[in-house]
Amino acid sequence: MPKKQYKTEEIVLSKKSKLTEQAYLYTFKFKDPKKKLKFTPGQFVMLSFAGVGEAPISVASSSREASNTFELAVQNVGVLTEYLKNCPVGKVLGIRGPYGHGWPVDKIKGENLIVIAGGCGLAPFRALIKYLVEEKDYAKKIQLLYGAKDSQNMFFKKEYQDWAEVVETHFALDTKDQEVKGCVSLDEGLVTNLLEKDYVERDAYAHVCGPPIMAKFVIEKLLELGYDEEKIFVTLERRMECGFGVCQHCAIGPYYVCKDGPVFCYKKLKSIPGIIEVGT
Repeated sequence: MPKKQYKTEEIVLSKKSKLTEQAYLYTFKFKDPKKKLKFTPGQFVMLSFAGVGEAPISVASSSREASNTFELAVQNVGVLTEYLKNCPVGKVLGIRGPYGHGWPVDKIKGENLIVIAGGCGLAPFRALIKYLVEEKDYAKKIQLLYGAKDSQNMFFKKEYQDWAEVVETHFALDTKDQEVKGCVSLDEGLVTNLLEKDYVERDAYAHVCGPPIMAKFVIEKLLELGYDEEKIFVTLERRMECGFGVCQHCAIGPYYVCKDGPVFCYKKLKSIPGIIEVGT
């Protein structure tokens, strides 16, 4: 395998903003001012920490134009993310990528779209939402159904009002502790309950991201409600080390999550045991 596949570019941590008690939005810029990141929403990069390791993270900034700066939304869940959390502004890190297949942006042009996210599962959608907000008439109608434990665990709370012009937002909280600005409705309970509401578009593409158990029940509900399985897309998380299908750590059936995903059409996954087994 050519060494250039593993070559990293130096980046500088220029800003970090707290999203929740356990998550931050990090802004990076390439050390080389001529270098720009060009990606599609849903793709990921390998963030490299010299002497520590690498972590695959979805890009969370706008993909409309290639830029010298970009953003990553990261939940603190382990050694590498804890290391990142403790990095000071000005710290030099490495990056390679982007990798994988993202959300099918070309397919949703002129179509209805419902985005269904749970907890930190909103992070891989931010790039897509920002793109659709900037390209106001790209999709027909866009609805965001977002579930979280409570308002303190919701990602990007300060941005909902900016999205509201283009995105119709509906939230479901385990505990409805306070009002959230920028949403059309706020319910108590599971995000799957929102799918049964009359306001949810039925003739639509459905994009899903969240914990595996949430994705399973969301897809079950979508199929029960008659959504076309070819219009249901879900992003998967697996241990990824190379980013381009060589190490095989992320193999699922005939696919590699890093190369063929992380976003998959449900129709491709439904026959693979142990991935998303609806009705079990």
